[in-house]
Amino acid sequence: MNPNQKQANTPLTIMLQANLTAPEKAPRRTLTFSDLKTESFNPNQSNAATFSKPTPITQLRELTTKIAKKFAEENQVTETTEHHTHYFYCYLKAYLKAVANNDGIKDMDLDKALQHIINPTLTPYTG
Repeated sequence: MNPNQKQANTPLTIMLQANLTAPEKAPRRTLTFSDLKTESFNPNQSNAATFSKPTPITQLRELTTKIAKKFAEENQVTETTEHHTHYFYCYLKAYLKAVANNDGIKDMDLDKALQHIINPTLTPYTG
């Protein structure tokens, strides 16, 4: 094309020009993540973490709801299922770590930990 010639503004030319321009990226936001409230998992608490009772899913969900709401407010974002899921698994992981500490199996290998946890209270052979 001759530099003195004017380029035609056909729909194809306009479309190609639009695709060649890079979109501007929005600046990345820094999000604030609050610390988990895990004090209730400590020994001598009413809800101490242990394998001798069922995992308190209801309690984990309540903690999750509170922190997901706080996260959304502090970061001025909408609460999402992804936030709840993230925090639920963070709390579950923290609970299981607390169980290992509270039940004294943190530094045991798998076989010893299982023997320590699965301590039969009833003998199937009575007589």
